[in-house]
Amino acid sequence: GGIELEMRRCPAGSFVRSGRKSYCDNKTVTISKDFYMGTYEVTNAQYVAIMGGSSPSSVYGADFTSDSQPVVKVSWNDITAVDGFIDKMNSRFASQLPSGYKFALPTEAQWEYACRAGTKTDLNSNKDIENDKALDSNTSKVAWYKQNWGESNKKTHDVGGLASNSFGLYDMHGNVWEWCADWYDDYDDSKLTDPTGSVTGSDRVMRGGSWIDGPSHCTSWSRDH
Repeated sequence: GGIELEMRRCPAGSFVRSGRKSYCDNKTVTISKDFYMGTYEVTNAQYVAIMGGSSPSSVYGADFTSDSQPVVKVSWNDITAVDGFIDKMNSRFASQLPSGYKFALPTEAQWEYACRAGTKTDLNSNKDIENDKALDSNTSKVAWYKQNWGESNKKTHDVGGLASNSFGLYDMHGNVWEWCADWYDDYDDSKLTDPTGSVTGSDRVMRGGSWIDGPSHCTSWSRDH
C-alpha cells in the first residue's frame, strides 16, 4: 500500500553482556551471521498495512494512533501466530528478501548486539546514564522515557525523532518495549555463539524500555518479560 519498512544490516560480530545488574555476566557473545533490523520500531501505519483493520494502539486513544507512532498493545502471539504479522510479512515479501533470509523477531542476543552497535556503555551513544531518578541528559538524547514526559507528552513519540546508533537504528532505548524471540530465563553461559535462550518457559523476553520507564530500564543491558 505504499508504506515502506526500512531495514539496516547488522554485520556479524561480538558484544560483552555487561551492565549494573547481577544477570549481566560479562560474557562475550558472538553473532556469527549478518542480520537485518528494522530502522524504526514498527509503526501504526506499517502494522495496519499488513494486518488490515484499525491499529490496536487505538485502545489507548487518539494520542497513540498517528501513522508514525510505534504500534502498541500487540502481544508476542499476535506477532508470531499463523497469519500474524511476521507470517504475513513472509508470505507477501519472500521474493524480495535475500536468499536464505526471512522476517522474524530477533533473538535477545541479536537485539542487544543491534542496540549496542559496538558500544559497551549503558546507552548506544557511548554514554552511561547519570541519574536514574530524574531527567538524565544522556538518556534524553536517545530515548523517550518517564522523566522526559514533559517533552513526550505522556505518550509514545513518532519513531526516529532522536539520535540513532552507529548501525542507523532508532528508538532502541525507550518509546516502547520490543519483543524478542526467546523465552525469558537466566542466561546460559555455555551457549555464547548465536544463543537462542531457554527451550521452554512461560514468559517471553522484551527489551529497550518504554515511555513510562526510568532510564535504567531503557539501557542496552536491561531485560524484562
